[in-house]
Amino acid sequence: MMKKGLIFGICFCLVAPAHATVDSAPAMATPQQQAEQQYVFRLSYGEAEDAIGEALRQKGAGDKVAAFINNRSDKPLFSYGKPLTVEIRGLQFEQNAKRWNASLMFVVGSDVVSALPVGGTFENMEEVPVLKHEVHGGDVIKQGDVEVRDFPEKQLRGDTITDLSELIGKTPVRTISPSRPIREHEIASPALIKKNGIVEMRYRVPGMQISATGQAMGDGAKGDVIEVRNTTSRKIVRGVVEDAQTINILTPDMQTSQLTGGNHVAN
Repeated sequence: MMKKGLIFGICFCLVAPAHATVDSAPAMATPQQQAEQQYVFRLSYGEAEDAIGEALRQKGAGDKVAAFINNRSDKPLFSYGKPLTVEIRGLQFEQNAKRWNASLMFVVGSDVVSALPVGGTFENMEEVPVLKHEVHGGDVIKQGDVEVRDFPEKQLRGDTITDLSELIGKTPVRTISPSRPIREHEIASPALIKKNGIVEMRYRVPGMQISATGQAMGDGAKGDVIEVRNTTSRKIVRGVVEDAQTINILTPDMQTSQLTGGNHVAN
């Protein structure tokens, strides 16, 4: 059952394009016929759908709504020889079925010159950041790489990234194609430490900090746990990446002998 709608008058209307389409008048037409036929004001399906989508939003169908008219085509929805206003009246919708119906009143001045019953479907839309072009793994995503587009909510998943700030400064795990929603597992923080890079290993115990030189066994972003080899003892331990030069060793029962050759720094 359709949800009862309100009547929208002049306060909610769509004005046909300000410019007219120029049509050729018949060769034998009178001057008056030529004047009447030279300019035709046309309303497209897309313009009507934009207005209906806004009307649905105002009626509570969603924060952002895209409407679609049944049996739409590339031809004009309505054409007339004078500037006209289109009023949406009797708009009703059913939220669960995502369907609507209404009447379009074509008005010239204060006169209704035609009326058209219309119906269709609608989608609740959400703004989603997408890439403008292909970005490869290891590249850092910048502001200029991203744009925001509308997508139907039903196409999005729980882990779809909807906040622009969650993309900027991150890097793709693998190449990401443009113009599509991106999921959380497809991006990561860029690596601060590269595989085989030389780093400082730090191990803290009460009252003391032990440090040594190590070699990273893999790439690591801030907060990642990676393996690192002590360049003196050749022992491999695990630690948390703190910055581009430092790994904090995790192993609580690690023997200090594993850090032989390191510097002992009292806190």
